[in-house]
Amino acid sequence: MSIHTRRPVTQDLMDYFPATVELTTVAMAFTVILGILLGVVSALHKDRAPDHASRLYALTGVAMPVFWLGILAQLFIGHSLGILPISGRVDTMVELFYPTKRITGLFLIDSLITGNIPAFISALSHILLPALTLSFATLAIVSRMMRALMLEVLDQDYIRTAKSLGLPSRLVVYKYALRNAMIPVITVIGLSFGYSLGGAFLVETVFDWPGLGRYTTDSIVTLDYPAILGVVVLTSIVYVLVNLVVDILYAYLNPKIRY
Repeated sequence: MSIHTRRPVTQDLMDYFPATVELTTVAMAFTVILGILLGVVSALHKDRAPDHASRLYALTGVAMPVFWLGILAQLFIGHSLGILPISGRVDTMVELFYPTKRITGLFLIDSLITGNIPAFISALSHILLPALTLSFATLAIVSRMMRALMLEVLDQDYIRTAKSLGLPSRLVVYKYALRNAMIPVITVIGLSFGYSLGGAFLVETVFDWPGLGRYTTDSIVTLDYPAILGVVVLTSIVYVLVNLVVDILYAYLNPKIRY
């Protein structure tokens, strides 16, 4: 039983964890798509303008504290420009007039399943800013790692052979080079996903996101030891499952590992 909420810890985790899963999944989607794309473009244009821009972004992403980036995003994108909301998962009025039926706990999926378009648009607009903030540092790491690995793979003999046989450059890069360069990157993405699922404390606190990170922060402040223990156990299970998925992806990317 939680000391703070006076409810079973399992029930609290079931209420808060889906919000973190949704935020982390969207953030990792940005990381995978943009990180791999930036890394490949940077490797193909080595020491040229796209490569220099990618390296500058990577240095900025690694060095910038995530809570400071979140506050800046709230100030400029939220307050000054008014493009995106800066807190919560959905607008209060939308939640009042277009309530989302809870099926999976993921607002984006539940609103699509039930055909609740206003709730989906509101949930999407609320998740973009914290997801981009959460993915900023990981995206920088993935892009730099992808660049280094792509440069190494593109220098291999089998790549030069494929080019000399007249195969299209797109086929050589995206089918042969990219697939072999992805294995170490999958490890970074998987561990980052597990870490974020364990609680993106700073991002959830800055954006008032009702997820596992904020629940953990409140539990620590109130010395709610049963809740803290529940979060630790759940985080451990998530890490084990994520590592299992990463190992399975190894076998998919590299057929030699299957045997």
